[in-house]
Amino acid sequence: MFDRSMDRQIEEWLKELGLTTSRPPQAKEFFHIVASPPQGGPTISIVRVSDSSKFYVIAMGIGIHPSHVSALMSLNREERIKFVIDLQLEALRYGVDFIALPPNQEVPNVIQVSKPLFMEGLSANDFMNTLLNVRNAGVSIMLKFTQKFGPYEPQQQTSLKYT
Repeated sequence: MFDRSMDRQIEEWLKELGLTTSRPPQAKEFFHIVASPPQGGPTISIVRVSDSSKFYVIAMGIGIHPSHVSALMSLNREERIKFVIDLQLEALRYGVDFIALPPNQEVPNVIQVSKPLFMEGLSANDFMNTLLNVRNAGVSIMLKFTQKFGPYEPQQQTSLKYT
């Protein structure tokens, strides 16, 4: 339905920034690319669900390391709820949405921060500001886990990136 030129423009902006881009093989969306720094680091997804979608979703998934999940579960209920609410407030400071998975659980295994971005009139600055807000919110949430529970000890090589 829509012209694919904005999809191509987004890929070009990401490449101009020196980010590595790829298309996840399991992606079912019309447009789905993952961008990351070439030296490694947080990955950001840019998704347009269908060819008629008028917006992109810029998202960052954060896998919570099992040792941090255990540490969070070991807190008393009041402290645990306060910590998760503080994470939600952190996302709000950056103007992004916060989703804890699994839903309706006090202890998340995964957190996703995201923000929709409408295509109409989209400029490089709008795109970059949104991308950076999502990334910075995600990194800030990762640092909150490290600040509260300490760094995790890598146990084995895995494809999931934990905080």
